[in-house]
Amino acid sequence: MEVVKTQRVVEQVQVGVPAADRPRASAAYAAILLELSLRLDTGRIYERDLASLTSALTTLIDAFNRRCR
Repeated sequence: MEVVKTQRVVEQVQVGVPAADRPRASAAYAAILLELSLRLDTGRIYERDLASLTSALTTLIDAFNRRCR
């Protein structure tokens, strides 16, 4: 006589999703801004994305100007 035994196996898998790296030093922010400038000058930023950049850059410049007063 054959006996069939059913066994349920549960495996838990955790996947880590890395958080976006954020610069810790002002020099790193400067490098990012220079890279953005280059991309804008060379047309590597789509026209459709300029509106979102305009808002973010305006906020950045306003904050910079407040800090420099």
